[in-house]
Amino acid sequence: MHRAGFEIVGIGAHIFRYSCAQRLFEDNFELKVIGDYLGHRDLDTTRRYMKIDITHLREVALNCGEDLL
Repeated sequence: MHRAGFEIVGIGAHIFRYSCAQRLFEDNFELKVIGDYLGHRDLDTTRRYMKIDITHLREVALNCGEDLL
């Protein structure tokens, strides 16, 4: 990560697993499929990889993001 120019403390190669899982989630893959891809036995482990898209959530909450639904 440092050689690539990222100066973030505590971040390692594991960040790529999080990024991959998040992208699959955003592309509407089922949680089970993502978990299988990551090699997880328990879906609770896979859920830890999912992050909420605050921008889209805010748009929906303000009722100006109906096209996102």
